[in-house]
Amino acid sequence: MVARVGFEGDYLHQKETSRRLRAGEVFMPEVAARLSWEAWASSGSDEVALARERATQSVAAAEERGPILGVRTLSLARIPPWIILRSCASTRSR
Repeated sequence: MVARVGFEGDYLHQKETSRRLRAGEVFMPEVAARLSWEAWASSGSDEVALARERATQSVAAAEERGPILGVRTLSLARIPPWIILRSCASTRSR
């Protein structure tokens, strides 16, 4: 749809948008308030503080959990050099 409408186009008049909305595909932000400016200003909401708190919680949970992959899995020394060279060559040809 982005290719058809573009980044500055009107998505609300697209059939795909209406179909997705009817199917329940609605983005509801967890950090940003969906209030009018007046209601937001009077609520004293601080989205930046909330985002920092969520990020701190995510980092703490990741540190507690530990790495998902083992160090041996992530080691670049274990990747054969010909794979890296082939990957670099295919990137240059694009």
